[in-house]
Amino acid sequence: MGNLDDDVDEKELITFFKNYINSIRSARVIFDSATGKSRGYGFINLTDYFEYFQLLKSNKNFILHDKVLIIK
Repeated sequence: MGNLDDDVDEKELITFFKNYINSIRSARVIFDSATGKSRGYGFINLTDYFEYFQLLKSNKNFILHDKVLIIK
């Protein structure tokens, strides 16, 4: 997913999506190794394949830190 705020970390991403997805197992935010700042995107890992497709097909706008997340 993209358009993550610079302040979002893995723990916050998991906590946020637990409100919508029961099968979230882990999350990873990608950081720039040189600067230590977020690159603005990350990944979530789900244990339920069906929930994954529901998330992709949903037209819901997930807003975190006043930014609409881009789900791909």
